Amino acid sequence: MNSTQQAQKGFKTFLLTLSISLIIFSVIYYVLTNPSFNKSGLSADIEDEQAVLIEEETVFGELASQKMDVPQRAVLAGADETEETTQGTAAVPDSGTFEVTVGLILSGITFLTGLYVIMRDPRKMALIGFERRIFKDLD
Repeated sequence: MNSTQQAQKGFKTFLLTLSISLIIFSVIYYVLTNPSFNKSGLSADIEDEQAVLIEEETVFGELASQKMDVPQRAVLAGADETEETTQGTAAVPDSGTFEVTVGLILSGITFLTGLYVIMRDPRKMALIGFERRIFKDLD
């Protein structure tokens, strides 16, 4: 086996490994960040943990629950009055599925492009194009 064949097989192996790893890691990322997986299997566990947390009492919890005799809340910079603002959330939280979908599509396109390049055999196509130009110039 000469170095050209080894290089060609190495390139094919590289493209195959790259595309498979992109697909696998995109699926893993999707599974880890998808909120529906987190809600269905862990909802009972979360309720149990909340019940356990409520039952535990600590010294710091008692200190935090005591009312402080402070005339008004102020910022350390010396504000006279404070304004309470409420934070709102979006109606539909961003779940991150768009990025995963784009990753899957791009890895699929890369995989198919690599397969197309391998099937076309670029060295053979370059040699055929070179021969056509030479024969065209000879005429």
